[in-house]
Amino acid sequence: IELALYTIMVFILGGTLRGWLTKKQMMNGLILGISLVLSIRNIQGEHLRINGLYIGQGDSTIIEMPKYGLFIIDGGQFGKGKTVERFIKYLGYSKIRAVMVSHSDADHIGGIIELLDTSLQIERIFVSKADGSPLMANLRKKCDEKHVPICAVEANDSIQYGQVSIECVAPSHQKVYANANDNSIVCKLSYGVFSALFTGDFSKDTEPLIFDHVGPIHLLKVSHHGSRTGTSREMLLKLKPSYAMISCGRGNLYGHPHQEVLKLFQSEP
Repeated sequence: IELALYTIMVFILGGTLRGWLTKKQMMNGLILGISLVLSIRNIQGEHLRINGLYIGQGDSTIIEMPKYGLFIIDGGQFGKGKTVERFIKYLGYSKIRAVMVSHSDADHIGGIIELLDTSLQIERIFVSKADGSPLMANLRKKCDEKHVPICAVEANDSIQYGQVSIECVAPSHQKVYANANDNSIVCKLSYGVFSALFTGDFSKDTEPLIFDHVGPIHLLKVSHHGSRTGTSREMLLKLKPSYAMISCGRGNLYGHPHQEVLKLFQSEP
């Protein structure tokens, strides 16, 4: 809709230059067009928008919250921070309300570390309480340098921005896993009747931890780029997602998403 309005405004300017419209008609047309664009943006500001970025073999989700700005989950591999930054500025934002790093694998945390060196203002960063890797230490050091508060979260912690609620259902404070993927933050986002589950690289071996805490959802960010280690039929039967989102690199070396996982989504429950 906005594109159509901008096109009309260009025609108004062109019509004035060609003598088809008077300057008064041009000004009235431009004022009307700008007013319509601003009105549409205000209406759009009432909606939750979830943008899954293509950043190659990695994860990055940009969430636009009604009236509260951006909530980002992961930033892709090192070298992808600029891609995330460009998209944020394309959306018209200069400030990020919060960033959540699901875990410290390079293809999730790298772009976030780079984002801290941009002109974007980051209010707060949430990380997994079970994650203590060297890359996580690098992020903490960078946050100290940039004076960005960093908060460690675990299961049962919740974050609230207006009507948007983000509830952490993993990791458990009771155990740190040798497999770093299982220390991922798994969080459920709720907005009105809508719900989405973001899973980092959480594996199906530890899925039972979240089965009874989530229930049916509308959107599933599929774990571990669609790897066979991250999704089970039992999980899908429990979550019953209406939509699934897989983030992986085209032609990646791991063969993600694995065919076994795609078939799970294609089969009847």
